[in-house]
Amino acid sequence: MEDYQLRDPGLTRLALIVRAADVKGQEQAASEGSGLRALAEGFSALGLSDEERLARQFPVYDALYEYARTKGK
Repeated sequence: MEDYQLRDPGLTRLALIVRAADVKGQEQAASEGSGLRALAEGFSALGLSDEERLARQFPVYDALYEYARTKGK
């Protein structure tokens, strides 16, 4: 976010959720992080190729961004 000077509030919230899901010790950054971690682990367990897993996960992240974008409204 800082490197690219992104200021979108939805992306800022999404970044916190991803941090909470991905970084040990940062779980408190966003309560939604545990759910995102569970989804990522579930996708991983499906045994799909990287390309197929990404294709299936992109809509999840699109929806999560929309949630994060509208959460403050």
